[in-house]
Amino acid sequence: DIVIQRKEGIISSNKDVTIIDNENQTLFELSKFSYSFQEEILKGEDFFINTKYNQPFSDKYFFKTAIFDLKNQSYIAQDIDINLKKDIFGNKNNDPRFKGVASSSKNGITKIEKGIFTSCKKNDSCPPWSIKAKKIKHDKNKKQLIYDSAFLQLYDKPVAYFPKFFHPD
Repeated sequence: DIVIQRKEGIISSNKDVTIIDNENQTLFELSKFSYSFQEEILKGEDFFINTKYNQPFSDKYFFKTAIFDLKNQSYIAQDIDINLKKDIFGNKNNDPRFKGVASSSKNGITKIEKGIFTSCKKNDSCPPWSIKAKKIKHDKNKKQLIYDSAFLQLYDKPVAYFPKFFHPD
């Protein structure tokens, strides 16, 4: 059931909900959510977000729990899995993706705690390479991925340590 609390300007639900934002071409699927109209804050569980959902290549976000500030276009989330659009590096056969314990995003900068990144094509075995780091920062303004305390892994085996490392996105 969806419960509307008119006095407080809040809408909430314990059921799965799909929201389509046609203006920003974004699809939201979530459960157990609440939305404050006054503050423009969306809180929920089991988020799936598909940006540019009606186009062939889009970013897909999976969050166990998250709080979105829609006014400021920012969020904080836990247990994250982010799949970037396949052609972001100029090769539509790539599967660039992040996984992490927590994430936040504001002003075009996404931060991932205890994260891992790879662009290898998905398959049943582990990716041939990945970068695992204490902190990963994706700066969309500078178009860079920046790592703190990073290990380059080949087939899940650490082969090189970088206290600081970055590369273009």
